[in-house]
Amino acid sequence: MCFKKVLFFMLSIFIVVMSSSCAIVFNEVSLNAPKNLRVENLTHDSVIITWDKVSNAIDYEVECTNISSGEESFMYFPDEPKVKIENLDWDESYEVKIKARASGTIWDKYTNSETVKITFTTKMPGVPAGELERPLNLKSVYENGHVIFSWDKVAGADFYEVKCEYYNLYNGLDKLVSYRPEPVSAEFNYLIDDRLPVDVSKICYRVCARSKVNPEMKNWSKKNIIRIKNK
Repeated sequence: MCFKKVLFFMLSIFIVVMSSSCAIVFNEVSLNAPKNLRVENLTHDSVIITWDKVSNAIDYEVECTNISSGEESFMYFPDEPKVKIENLDWDESYEVKIKARASGTIWDKYTNSETVKITFTTKMPGVPAGELERPLNLKSVYENGHVIFSWDKVAGADFYEVKCEYYNLYNGLDKLVSYRPEPVSAEFNYLIDDRLPVDVSKICYRVCARSKVNPEMKNWSKKNIIRIKNK
């Protein structure tokens, strides 16, 4: 008799719990979407994004994408309604998507909020007085197994230094496979890059004008990215 009572009691508890769980699942509501998004402390390579706190959110999902190049995306999961995003490219436009997140358990009556967006453009970095300007108007063209990377000449340059980063595709993602610096004489404003790795999928170039008088002076250009379609 005792055993039947215990079994009946446990079965009753199970039914109550399951009923409560189902009620929670079917009564879920979305969290409020973040509001009053603000861009603060914007520089040439970083920014702080803030928004109003969302009640009952456990944290936030933040995705920052370079919409100028479409190449880079950063993910953050801050607990507070604020995120600092760094290592950005200068004079580039970015889109930030933010949503409030619920716990995702059956005990939480909330689900994730809708996604909201904000855009910004990073500033141009300054060049210290007396130093060489940053090379502008970068271009790269792939033809016959090599890339011609070019830029505008910089007055006063003794030579140029080019950074070459090579990527291969692994499971749909770009993976850095090699890196090489290349010196270029001041009489030229281009590099013919015929030393491409096998199956290269993407190349990132940057260039700076260098001075023999002040070898520490390195005002790098923006990134120039070219994608290679492998047959």
